[in-house]
Amino acid sequence: MLLLRLGLIVLLQVTNASIATFEVKLLKKSDFEMVDSIETIKFCLRPFVELSIIHEECPLGQRIIRKNDFLTFTTIQIPLPPRIHVWQGGYALLVNVTFTNRATLQLRTIGNLSGYGEWKDTQLREINENVYLKGSTRLICTSGFYGPRCSRRCLETEKYKCSPDGIKVCTPEWTGDQCEKAFCPSGCNNGTCSLPGKCRCDPGFSGEKCDQCKPVSGCAHGKCANGQPNTCQCEKGWSGPLCDYDLEYCTRNEPCENGGLCRNEGPKQFTCECPPGYSGQKCEIPVANPCLVEGICSNGGKCSSPAPGAYKCDCPNGFSGEHCQIANFQPTINPCLLNPCQNGATCLEIAEMAKCRCLQGFYGRFCELQSESEKSIDELSAVTLTPAIVIIWIAAFLVLSISIYSLCKLACKRGKFYSKQNCLNAARSRIYKALPGNKEIHPEHNQLSKSDPEKAGSDFSSEVRYSTTPRRIDGKNLANHQLIPEIPDESVIYSEIVHSPRKTRETLENDPEISMICKKIPLRFA
Repeated sequence: MLLLRLGLIVLLQVTNASIATFEVKLLKKSDFEMVDSIETIKFCLRPFVELSIIHEECPLGQRIIRKNDFLTFTTIQIPLPPRIHVWQGGYALLVNVTFTNRATLQLRTIGNLSGYGEWKDTQLREINENVYLKGSTRLICTSGFYGPRCSRRCLETEKYKCSPDGIKVCTPEWTGDQCEKAFCPSGCNNGTCSLPGKCRCDPGFSGEKCDQCKPVSGCAHGKCANGQPNTCQCEKGWSGPLCDYDLEYCTRNEPCENGGLCRNEGPKQFTCECPPGYSGQKCEIPVANPCLVEGICSNGGKCSSPAPGAYKCDCPNGFSGEHCQIANFQPTINPCLLNPCQNGATCLEIAEMAKCRCLQGFYGRFCELQSESEKSIDELSAVTLTPAIVIIWIAAFLVLSISIYSLCKLACKRGKFYSKQNCLNAARSRIYKALPGNKEIHPEHNQLSKSDPEKAGSDFSSEVRYSTTPRRIDGKNLANHQLIPEIPDESVIYSEIVHSPRKTRETLENDPEISMICKKIPLRFA
């Protein structure tokens, strides 16, 4: 029995555009008997056919090993011919051994290989005898060809690598179906990347990330309108298609001299309003006698020219400044302009103060309070009185005063105090009685002692015999008084005006209406 162990290797090579290489590898050459008598070994590769059909032709390639190379070679490589574009998978390998005595030995094997380069054990046998050899084979696609049949073309570049099946796998810097798009950094919205990380801007944009819009060429003082390139939106103070018309020439150039007032008249156009004493386009020419200029001194000021081109304004009282243009007094403001009076009241200015003339049924400083049971007395009436009305009013006042005086006098004698005593300008009243035997009381009962009836240890009793609820204090109403218990004749009735916010104590003491009412009931002011 003849034993031979071989290894078969198929390698992929680019040489001669072969899509793959078939490789045979010997596993153990020392087991091959009669090695010294071997002349040649021929390896023939062809597509798979029936075993009964023996062909000498090797359409997929062949390789011959000489006697001297038999013991040294490791692999036998059989490149597929360039005309083979697709590896079919199935194959038949024929091995013809020729000996020195011209004897021959024919072995063959069949198999199926893919182009993934995996080794696969095989066994070659003689057709009619029990002679065989062992080896291994593989098929390796040539560089640039991939897949089980080495039929898919894929040439690796810096943009992508090739998978075992020949599919392009993009590198991190590239993307797209064919890895044709370079990776762009975040924010490259107005451009594309021809190289990884490099943003190539579209027309009209610039900057590292193409985020800077380019205005139209020649746009002097403007920017892109609404982010659109090749436009020119003017900055403040500029106009024109290219924003080169200066609308604020005065502000940026200050052409007027000597304090002249500059006015913009158009692009790079201006006029100067010269101060008194100067003339010219830019107020650069001094006037010989400025006092000849009309209105150089305001508010009645008198102009004098101490030197050529100079002037001085002598201002009247209440004015100052270079041209007497500053008023140094504060005008009086009518307090009624603030509309302090309420409820339809009329405001009158009296001594720079607002006085409110209330309508009937309202009272208070600003007529803000409403009375349901009493009528207003218009103390600020502006009605013009005829002589007849004046006489009637004086007569009525005298009759009323005499009546009140009589009632008060009678009340003092009888120790009683009747209701509706007309004690004006009072918020509330108190009536006291003096203790019997008080020597400090005047015999005529028309004065009170200076002693304080509410002070501790006083000769006066501080017993409050009468108290009224506070009423209006502007003198327009009658203070309501109720009857009080009997007071002995020898006692003195003491009436006190406790509080009067509208009038001061001195005003009340000097009020003729107060002094003539209830003279027998002296008044004490708190």
